[in-house]
Amino acid sequence: MLKVFIITLLVLSLSNVKSDTVCDPSNRPTVCSADYVGVCAWFDKTVQCFAFPCAITTGNVCQGCKMTNVEKVTDGVCPPTGVISNSGSKVQLSFLGTMLLFLIYLIN
Repeated sequence: MLKVFIITLLVLSLSNVKSDTVCDPSNRPTVCSADYVGVCAWFDKTVQCFAFPCAITTGNVCQGCKMTNVEKVTDGVCPPTGVISNSGSKVQLSFLGTMLLFLIYLIN
């Protein structure tokens, strides 16, 4: 029963994975709609950030990609400052990561 519960939690946590939209620096939008869906616009390496996330919440993908130093936009608002997470190649400690650690703990 416990294994079924853990597998169910893992499957449900996969639905929280955010999709990325890579911004094209040579074709940035000039006019965007005012629709608000809440996306996270991640700055490129030219912006030096002192805390995670190196991003800003914008209304929609167009508004995020319109900014000159944004390299990609992810669904949902940005994580709060200080959260151990990174959108990119580094480790993302999220609900899924927590569940995997719990699963490893149960196996051992």
